[in-house]
Amino acid sequence: MPRGAIARYVQRGNAAAGRLAKLVYREVISIVVTSPPKP
Repeated sequence: MPRGAIARYVQRGNAAAGRLAKLVYREVISIVVTSPPKP
């Protein structure tokens, strides 16, 4: 397998992981904001 292909694959994986993390982060923030604070 050529080096360039591995690099592209890793890059694509990182981009996908970043998008997923952003999505999860937004979900967590919205849950924290909408849930009432604990005393």
